[in-house]
Amino acid sequence: KMEKEEGQKESRVVAVRNLSFDGSAQALKEHFQAYGVVTSLTIPENSNGRSKGFAFVEFETPLMAQAALSADGTQLEGRIICVSFCVTPQQPPARPWMKTIFVGNLGFQTTN
Repeated sequence: KMEKEEGQKESRVVAVRNLSFDGSAQALKEHFQAYGVVTSLTIPENSNGRSKGFAFVEFETPLMAQAALSADGTQLEGRIICVSFCVTPQQPPARPWMKTIFVGNLGFQTTN
């Protein structure tokens, strides 16, 4: 548990949820520039090109990202937003001893 908390303190990326589906990236960037230098902003879209209602904001330093957490519960474009550290899943450890690959869903006529 301590590793997870330490990793979050070093993160420069925050996840922002409950965004307006019609919201603008510019408004989001302006809202978070009050907490520090925004280096990147990602708003995932659905197949129709419409926002999925959440975003990832990357700051220049982890300290700026920490400050941005205070935006949790603030209002942006008529909606109360939720801000938290972006937690990336850990890669499973490499298994150099494993030399087998399973390939499924092959036809019955398939040979070596």
